Amino acid sequence: MGAKDVWVVASFVCKEGKRGELLKHLPALVEEVQKEPGCIKYDCYQDTKDPLAFTIIEHWESQESLDVHGQAAAIQKWREVSGDLREPGTKVQVLKDIDF
Repeated sequence: MGAKDVWVVASFVCKEGKRGELLKHLPALVEEVQKEPGCIKYDCYQDTKDPLAFTIIEHWESQESLDVHGQAAAIQKWREVSGDLREPGTKVQVLKDIDF
């Protein structure tokens, strides 16, 4: 891992009754984002206790790569198709490695 690496943890909750529809869109999002320049890892996980809670864990080569991702077609489409499927209040943490 480089000193410029950036990690993102984004957590959201699916609306009741919308889980199946949301799960139809997630594979395309993950597949497309994994092809973006600077993407080291991008995967989605489901909470083991709450089937409506999801977390996306991302690893980017740099903040610049993450910034480009934020404007990319895949994330724009995700926002459009999932906006009515998710509860408001996605929590996003942007993290970096600690220099010891």
